[in-house]
Amino acid sequence: MSAVMPSATTAVERLDSQRRTAVRNRLLEAGAIVGIAGGVVLALSPTSQTVGIVGVICGTAVGIVRTLTQRIPNWLSLTAIAVLAAGALLVPVIVTGELGGSAFFVGVFTLAFMASAPRTIAWISVAAAGVMIVVLAAITASGRFPDTVAGDEVTWWRVSVEAVLVLVLSIVGVIVQLHLASAAENDLARERARVEALSVKLVEENAVLELEVAQREANLATAVRERDQMAADLREASNVDPGSGLPNQRRWESQLPVMLTQARTQGMLVCVAVVDLDEFSKVNNELGHPAGSEVIRRVAQRLARSSAPGTFVSRIGGEEFALALPAVDERTALDQLTLLQAAVASEPWAEIDAHLNPTFSAGVCEVSPDAFGDVSSVAREALHRADLAMQRAKRNGRNRVVAAESL
Repeated sequence: MSAVMPSATTAVERLDSQRRTAVRNRLLEAGAIVGIAGGVVLALSPTSQTVGIVGVICGTAVGIVRTLTQRIPNWLSLTAIAVLAAGALLVPVIVTGELGGSAFFVGVFTLAFMASAPRTIAWISVAAAGVMIVVLAAITASGRFPDTVAGDEVTWWRVSVEAVLVLVLSIVGVIVQLHLASAAENDLARERARVEALSVKLVEENAVLELEVAQREANLATAVRERDQMAADLREASNVDPGSGLPNQRRWESQLPVMLTQARTQGMLVCVAVVDLDEFSKVNNELGHPAGSEVIRRVAQRLARSSAPGTFVSRIGGEEFALALPAVDERTALDQLTLLQAAVASEPWAEIDAHLNPTFSAGVCEVSPDAFGDVSSVAREALHRADLAMQRAKRNGRNRVVAAESL
């Protein structure tokens, strides 16, 4: 609000200046018209030709001032009006020894000055006009100058009439000044009220906007979280085999190099095993594909539950699984695969078929942390050797575990 009020005050000051200028111009126009018209009327009388000529001259001067004030700065206009007001007071006294009938023009200039001047200067002009009137009245009353206009001595009543005229016009000027000041204050009060109302409205609208922004940010954050969760779910779904619930081949191919990298860093062995169910095609052919799918699911669960902690189990084919066993050597890996064979055999297969007894053959390849080549190449080679060992196990009678050449 503090940033708005100066502009509002400036607007009110501009309006007040325009109003004062308009009042000043109307006063000068009226003074010019009355002065010229009155001067012409007085000039027609033989006894007041001089006063009439002075009236016409002064009225014309007022009109010129009216025209000039539109083209010069305000301070210069005020200076010109003050000089003319002083001249209207002093010249007749110097020339004729009295006020010489110029009180009307003194009043007009006083009014015009007071209407357009700042209040402090206007009040000073009132006091100055009063002092000048008293001084000039005293000079006139002293009788030091002959009355060249009327031909007789100056009397107090004429001085009093002209002094009263100037004072009345000065009082009118005070009233005009007070009216203009009051109008400006009212304008300022209304402008302040308007600005305060606008400020309150602005605060309210800002509060509404901030609330809307906060709500939209909350909605956006929720949408982002939902999007991220959906993306995570999609990534997870793309890495999971739906038939077994185990990580799929894609996940295996990305995870095994990571495990080999960690093993190299820590200087430990990793064994890679390939597990393939024996004669699985008979299950599908004799019991049907639903039974075959159930066998795959149960074998996958047994491998995942019964493997040692840290073992990564994945389904990489129809009835083929792959295992990565960290921090174990070949002998230990062979023992763990044998235990997994026993775990699979202990499954209650009779729930599916009384004659069902699935077994698997496995091949194991030990990978040294010093294995030559990048981890991706080593991972592929380890899986290949384990697969070859698994095939030897099948050729040697199935349901057995065979070690491959180490890397």
